[in-house]
Amino acid sequence: MPITGPSSYIPGINGFLPHWAEANTVQAASGKPGELTVRVSPQLDAVKRADLLVWRNELEAFSNRIEEQILARDLARARNRELREDLHERFNQFNRTARATLIGTIYLKALPKVPPITVGESRICLAFQELNILWKSINSTAAAGEVSGQAGPLLLRGDYDQARFEAGIAKLRASYEIVMQHEQQLKITRMRRNSVQENVYATLRGYRATIQAQFPAEDPMVLSLPRLTPTPGSTPDPVAVEAVWDGTIQQAVITWEASDNPSIEHYEVRYSPGDSYDSDAETLQATVAPDAPREFLTSKGLTKPGDAALFKVFVVLETGNERGSEVITVKRPADALIPTTTLPDRLNGSVPSGPMLSA
Repeated sequence: MPITGPSSYIPGINGFLPHWAEANTVQAASGKPGELTVRVSPQLDAVKRADLLVWRNELEAFSNRIEEQILARDLARARNRELREDLHERFNQFNRTARATLIGTIYLKALPKVPPITVGESRICLAFQELNILWKSINSTAAAGEVSGQAGPLLLRGDYDQARFEAGIAKLRASYEIVMQHEQQLKITRMRRNSVQENVYATLRGYRATIQAQFPAEDPMVLSLPRLTPTPGSTPDPVAVEAVWDGTIQQAVITWEASDNPSIEHYEVRYSPGDSYDSDAETLQATVAPDAPREFLTSKGLTKPGDAALFKVFVVLETGNERGSEVITVKRPADALIPTTTLPDRLNGSVPSGPMLSA
């Protein structure tokens, strides 16, 4: 399998490993000592097949770690969004309450404008802090009896006071730092993975060059060399994809239309963790032959009610060129006891009865 992105490295390595094992056998049969090695660089001299196995295992571990870190980052982002939304709503409540209770005071002219909730950390936190300072000022003058009709601290609905607002700002600032920490960890992990991928790519390229140098052009060892990159050619058209959650078997059912490209080699189902599809973090879930049923069952990313998972179906040609579908979102219902379709319906070839999830 040619290398086309992060998700193709592990299957790409798996395509080279049997060939390398055969090369070792051929070398041993010819009387040459040791295994076939590849010189990639001064830092990677005499790379063996076993090194490729180690890197493959490392890439699998990196894939799992990246998935975990993306989910942790998205959870931190969701918490940050909740805190922003709460303070933003309290900001609006404050202005409405002030206009109703501080009639005729200078404070009405001092009311700050509510910032858009989508602005950056510094701007939104500054706006919240400006409101917090004003709130303190209003409370202090009210306590001194300087605000007519305001006998005590200004309170919002549910007896929400200035101290809770100030504490919310502190939590929001801390949540931004937590998000940043998760993003930094993810960035470092990707960089470490990329370093391994660079070693793998250079080794596979060096392996092809070594085989082509040691064997005649028409030798089976050369003719059977796995491709490293797609050959020149056009990319296929994407296919339309549909998905449902099957409550009977507790799995997502992903189906897609057939590609009409005569050079199709197979389909691939890929999954991306997180709230948005990330091609740099996608992983291969299934390889489906053109004449096989165009259906894939999975619970990946859908372990509990309410979960949602993102998938794409790729058309891969014999040249290695590929094209992915639109992102398909599979949602597991919050009430997992209610099936959206049934297994017999699918086996009978009928249209699933559950709601189809659009791309």
